[in-house]
Amino acid sequence: MKKSRSCPGTRIAAGLCLLVLSVGCYPSNVLEDRDRAVVVDVAELPWGPVDAALFPGAYSSTSITGEAAASLLEVRYIFHSQGAEAVGGYTGAGLIVGDDGLHYQTLDGTWQLVDGRLVLDNADSGIEIESASNHLRLSSAGGVVVLRRFELH
Repeated sequence: MKKSRSCPGTRIAAGLCLLVLSVGCYPSNVLEDRDRAVVVDVAELPWGPVDAALFPGAYSSTSITGEAAASLLEVRYIFHSQGAEAVGGYTGAGLIVGDDGLHYQTLDGTWQLVDGRLVLDNADSGIEIESASNHLRLSSAGGVVVLRRFELH
C-alpha cells in the first residue's frame, strides 16, 4: 500500500474551510423590537407647536417627570379628530400607583387645541403641548409627560 503525503497548504486550506463552515453554523441572536430601535434623546428634539392635522393618533409615554412620576407609571392616549378642526375625542389609560397597589385608570372625552394648549373636556385651562418627530410633550405644574406615537394593530 502506497502512503499518501499531504501538502501542508492543503491542511491549512482544509482547516480554514472547516473554520468558515463552523462559524456559518453559529446561531444568530434575535433582538426584540424595543432593543433594535434607535434611542431618541427627547431633550434634543426640535420641539414646536402642534399641527392639528397631524395630532390625532395613538401615543404611549416614554418619560414622566415631576410630581406626576410619584404615582403615574405609564400613560396611553388615542386622539381622533372630527373633521379638519383642532377638536375631537380621546380615550386614555394611566397606570397608577395607589395605596392598594397598581391599577389602571381610564378616561375619555373631548379635546381641543387652543393657543398651544391641549384642553380636555372643556376645562377652563389646558396643558401646554408641543410636538417633535412623532412625539408630544405635555407640561403642567405637576410635571412633564413625553409621549411617542405608535401604530395600532
